[in-house]
Amino acid sequence: MTAQAIKAAEVTRKVNVAGCQRMPLRRMAKASCLMATQIDAGTHFTRLTQAYDLFERSNAALWVGDEAMGFQPEQRQAVLRSLQAIDTLWIGYSNIVTDVIDAGTVEADRMEPMSEASVSVLMLMNRVVNQTARSYGSVLQDVPMALIIIIDVAGHQRRLTQKTMKETCLL
Repeated sequence: MTAQAIKAAEVTRKVNVAGCQRMPLRRMAKASCLMATQIDAGTHFTRLTQAYDLFERSNAALWVGDEAMGFQPEQRQAVLRSLQAIDTLWIGYSNIVTDVIDAGTVEADRMEPMSEASVSVLMLMNRVVNQTARSYGSVLQDVPMALIIIIDVAGHQRRLTQKTMKETCLL
């Protein structure tokens, strides 16, 4: 894919989807924690499964593209390397989450490893967002870096609510 083959709208959507991936990572840990404390466990089980499904769909879209999301398969090697790093850690976190989904419940002693795994994947997801912004921000004249930074900051705001609730629950 050349710089001319990708449009500004597609780049901003890719950065936004990558940024949005941070929220379901936090939401899964938060929902599991609330399930462990028996606070509206059924509702939080549903939120857990929805967050898991959203992460899976969006992660696949970042790799292979998604017409409905408005972008093509990823071609930039630096972004692909970042996505590969996510997938390596996601396997461990995904196993923890699917154990909770399969059981329909979570024991409180599983929360610390889940929280640690979510933070590890989250840190790498931040790198994917940054790498995507850098990779595309330098080749497209009609995508100012300031716009990409604004999209990224908005993503941080969305996930802060999840982080606050997760941290409160873990206390």
